[in-house]
Amino acid sequence: MKCTTAQTLVFALLSLMIVNVRLVRADDDYDMGSPILKEVWVDPVHGLDIPGRGATRAKAYRTVKSAWASIPANVELTNNGFVIMLAPGKYYDPDNVPSELQSVWGTSENPVIFQAADDTSSVDFPAIDITTCRYLYFLGINFAHTSGSFGDYVAKFRKCDHVLLRNCKFLGADSLSSDTATSGIVVYQCPNFYVEKSEVSFIGGSDIIKPSGNAIDVFASQYGHIKQSSIHDFASNGVVLRGGSAYYTIEENTLYYGGGSAVSLSIHDTLSGIDNMVIPWVHYNSYDVKCYNNIIHHTLGAGFYCGGGFNILFAFNTLYQTGLRSSLLYLTQARRGRAVDPDIAQEYLDSGAWGTTYRDLGDDSSSAPIPNKNIFIYNNIFVNTSDSTTLHPHLFISGPYMTPSVNAQCPRPALADENLQIRGNIISNGSPQKQLGLNSSSGCRESNPTCFEVELRTDNLINAAEQTFVGADFGNFRPEKGSTVFTIGKAVKIPNFDWTSIPTSDHIEPAGNDTNAIPMDLDSNKRKIDQPIAGAYVISTSSVAGEAIQNLELKCFPNPTNDEAFTLFHLNERSRVSVELFNSLGEKIEGGFISTLDAGDHEFTFHLKTQESGIYFCRISTPGIVQTKRIILIH
Repeated sequence: MKCTTAQTLVFALLSLMIVNVRLVRADDDYDMGSPILKEVWVDPVHGLDIPGRGATRAKAYRTVKSAWASIPANVELTNNGFVIMLAPGKYYDPDNVPSELQSVWGTSENPVIFQAADDTSSVDFPAIDITTCRYLYFLGINFAHTSGSFGDYVAKFRKCDHVLLRNCKFLGADSLSSDTATSGIVVYQCPNFYVEKSEVSFIGGSDIIKPSGNAIDVFASQYGHIKQSSIHDFASNGVVLRGGSAYYTIEENTLYYGGGSAVSLSIHDTLSGIDNMVIPWVHYNSYDVKCYNNIIHHTLGAGFYCGGGFNILFAFNTLYQTGLRSSLLYLTQARRGRAVDPDIAQEYLDSGAWGTTYRDLGDDSSSAPIPNKNIFIYNNIFVNTSDSTTLHPHLFISGPYMTPSVNAQCPRPALADENLQIRGNIISNGSPQKQLGLNSSSGCRESNPTCFEVELRTDNLINAAEQTFVGADFGNFRPEKGSTVFTIGKAVKIPNFDWTSIPTSDHIEPAGNDTNAIPMDLDSNKRKIDQPIAGAYVISTSSVAGEAIQNLELKCFPNPTNDEAFTLFHLNERSRVSVELFNSLGEKIEGGFISTLDAGDHEFTFHLKTQESGIYFCRISTPGIVQTKRIILIH
């Protein structure tokens, strides 16, 4: 094979099995399968809304409204699914995209897909409201809250099932005007909801106080993930899961410039009570949520906030400049009042739910406190520089709530720290005299068998030495060679969860995933099981052996692709380079390339047109550094 600055690899790929694994990790991208789809074309510039249109790009509809009307409603699709192919353009005209899409019922074999026809930055939608739809996928669409947008959100989904948002953008305002949405993505009673490789933001810039609310707000929704996305410039919280949301992973995201918490499993929720929840998830506010391999920086609120959670894992995350007006961690009881309908609330209470029939008016006097149980916080890195520490002590952990409302049905006392485990974390936050946050009225007292001050100081590295990164000012939070994480850090193996202690009632929540193994880091490097490294990364890019591609941003485009995928990288100096391709089972594909390359830019092309749709992984490595990018092939 000839090696030049622009080099080509042609791999004879093995047949791909579409399964829910990614290398050695169980959670993977949402699998769309290989559905039979009928194309419906829309072109806002050249299309026409007349009979007989939509079948081809040359004969496209003008509006999404016409394309959507061509899909049967209120009936399950049986013969084929639909892909609405969108030509580049702004679809902001109120007559183009309906303010509400509803009652189209796709299936796993026959979904409905909105797809940008050319690339993932050319199709601009207004804010949208979607109700009672099933198997609905958006690929490469930009959504923006414009001056003419309906509602105070960018995208709202209500009582939908199986929704995928991939390579999309959600912008809280289309300009620097004050006309800004108060929420980005709102999800209400939507099982199977997936956000991948997307961006959710409001007005850009370095000012972290924004005229906007939660970026992603999920209520009473089960099964899904939020992964490999950029979530930033939010005034309240980055990701919120509440109201009985369950079985989610929050993984490999970057969350930054936030006025509240980065990840909040509950908010002060006294106006959304049990009458809005879904049976059987009517006890805790969130269940079986695993938050790992995320980068979180510059938030005024705590990096992690949890109230009313059961079997919650925060592990192997890297946090920088968080909790600037709060604490690093905020663990408390949730609050649950009745929202609207006392009859539904009473019906739920009679079946064993936790809550109240009283409508709380904001002072907590008639709300029900919802406890935490089995909150695991393992092997994270929290770094605040000495001139910018948390306003309050390192931790906020509520003490027992002894006197809930007389009308409240919930555990008494309600605890925020039952089987709370905080271990293996590296905390650099101010001077050694900075208070831990425990006192006679807080949680984690000496009587707590899993979390008390002596154990916290023994099992975590707290202000012993400041953890340093390769380039925090430039967004590179890989640990610097020789820094604390490699020398005196105390990362530990994470135990698994136990589901047997779930409350017993007329309705018992299905068991979640008890396994807490996180075998790979944010760069797809394997973690050492016997010697884990805290934080999102296990390898530093500042080692001598890795200098050749230090600060490399490996690029693969277009992605997704239906033919060729171009892989670009830059070498600062001559180096031996290995290029490999893997399938989704972690099996190495034949035809790997190993050579010594000169300094400069290099390009490889993967010809994938004849291969099966699915996920592949390109890995480029030198003697001291490994970088991996996934390539999505869709035919």
